[in-house]
Amino acid sequence: MSIQRYLIVLIISIITLASFFAALHGYRASMTQLDKVFDTQLQAIAEVLGSNADVSRSAPLLVSGHYVFQVIEAGQVIARSANAPAAQLSFGALSRGFSDDTFMGERWRTFTLSQGQRTVIVAQPAQQRVESAEYVLYEAIFPLVMTIPIIGLLVLYVIQQSLRPLRVLSDELREKGVNDLAPIHVDGNAEELKPIETTLNRLFDRLSAAFEREQQLSANAAHGLRTPNSVLT
Repeated sequence: MSIQRYLIVLIISIITLASFFAALHGYRASMTQLDKVFDTQLQAIAEVLGSNADVSRSAPLLVSGHYVFQVIEAGQVIARSANAPAAQLSFGALSRGFSDDTFMGERWRTFTLSQGQRTVIVAQPAQQRVESAEYVLYEAIFPLVMTIPIIGLLVLYVIQQSLRPLRVLSDELREKGVNDLAPIHVDGNAEELKPIETTLNRLFDRLSAAFEREQQLSANAAHGLRTPNSVLT
């Protein structure tokens, strides 16, 4: 694998993993924050119902957001939301404050408030909280996911520009002939490649000088051999 491809794969992988962990952290943070907000709403609804002396006259009621509530006095349901069961929720008499319960085939986050003889149970589907957190996460992470291809193109461009001197050096060495000992020069050479370029040029100079000495030695030897022959003739 080439250096360019290796760097691109590595950087894109790191960006993708970082985006995944950021999304996971955002999901957890969103769930925690939304749980606090929804719990506050449950408690506020329960307090309003508990302090309303005429709540029984307005039953059945429907609370927005799929909330379910019951108002119980002396063991009897005196008021309930239109989407609440007519029978008293059994866990209301056993628990106080916040709890997670299952009824009507769903998982619910419930808040039970007792004020004198009155008990108020308010519940919200747990799935609604999950969907709200997923929506918040989607809105937060979607722009980041869409920018990953753009980031990939920018990374590709930067890597190509950064590796251009190395690519030029590689092309010059590849195109050199067997007897081509001319020095190489790379425009815009990076600091890391300058020692390589300098060392290669010194090596070419020494090889060129060695070849010249060899050619001169061969010429002198040939001249020395021709001289005695000419004397003998």
